[in-house]
Amino acid sequence: MAAQSKAGGASRRWSPPDMAYARRTDTTHAPIRDALRKVWGDANVIDTSACPGFVDLVMFVRGRVLLGECKTSRNKAGTVTRSQYQKSQKALLETWGSDVVLVLTSPEQAVRAVQQALGLGERDRHAI
Repeated sequence: MAAQSKAGGASRRWSPPDMAYARRTDTTHAPIRDALRKVWGDANVIDTSACPGFVDLVMFVRGRVLLGECKTSRNKAGTVTRSQYQKSQKALLETWGSDVVLVLTSPEQAVRAVQQALGLGERDRHAI
C-alpha cells in the first residue's frame, strides 16, 4: 500500500517500522526452491524468504499447505542444529510442528521430505 506524504507529494512504499527484510538466504535456498517448483509447479511453491520471522517457502501440494525452512547442514551427519535457527524460527517450529514445517537441506532431501509429509511412498513417486 502506498502512502502519501503530508505535503501531498509523491507516494512511497510503506513498511512497519519494526520489520526488516531478511539479509541473506542460505546457500541451499535457490536450488531447493527450484527443485520443488520443477516437481510441483511454480505456482505451488512460493518464496517467502523476504518475510522476516517466517519460513522460506510456502507450498500447496495435493490439497495441503506445507512450510519449508531452507538450511545448510553444518556437520558430517548432514543435520541442522538448533543454534542455526533465529529466535522467531524456533518459535514457529515449536508452535506449528515438524509435520507442517519441513527443514530442507538439499534439493533431493526437500523433494523426499514433501513426499513423506504427503504420505507418498516410493511407488507413488511417479504419480506426482
